[in-house]
Amino acid sequence: MSVVGRDKVLPLYRQLLFLSQHISDVKKRPEAVALVRDAFREHRLETDEERIQQLLAQAESRLSFLKMVTPREYHRLGGQQSTYYVYQNGKRLDDGSARTQVTPA
Repeated sequence: MSVVGRDKVLPLYRQLLFLSQHISDVKKRPEAVALVRDAFREHRLETDEERIQQLLAQAESRLSFLKMVTPREYHRLGGQQSTYYVYQNGKRLDDGSARTQVTPA
């Protein structure tokens, strides 16, 4: 693989892998992860620039599909969850007002 494509390939691979691990159907997760890994390993030594562009386009298409089938919180901001609390008059409200939000990785 050319060095030029590496800066595009690695983030794409990571996103595909992450979303594959979070698809809604728990039974299909291991298969989805294996498919992503196998596809990237199979083509890791590809040198033809045109073929690399085709593979990148195909991977981006699959990423779009995964974004449709995974819960929105995982593909919008990277999937790390954190909790924030509501404060009123300088005091934290502990009446169950804590909210979970997704923060970028």
